[in-house]
Amino acid sequence: MRDQDIADRDFFISRAGEDKAIALEVDRILRRASYTTFAQDADFGTTAFTEKMAEGMRMVDRGTRLIALLSRDDHPSPSSRPKSRHSRDTEPGP
Repeated sequence: MRDQDIADRDFFISRAGEDKAIALEVDRILRRASYTTFAQDADFGTTAFTEKMAEGMRMVDRGTRLIALLSRDDHPSPSSRPKSRHSRDTEPGP
């Protein structure tokens, strides 16, 4: 998918390392259902992780739905704080 198409994704899937298998399955299910996704394993490539996370959160600010896979071990970590603090008030309606 071209860079300009990234803003048009339906879902941003964010995960911790231990949740990789679950994230891949969620991504697979959504793509099979004809949704578009922005996911670490498929879209981050070799670019800076923090830049891609920020890009994903900007997409959420513009209406992309966020799927944040938080395991018990991930929640207290500094990398999970931006996900858990992101406003749920911007969540699109049903």
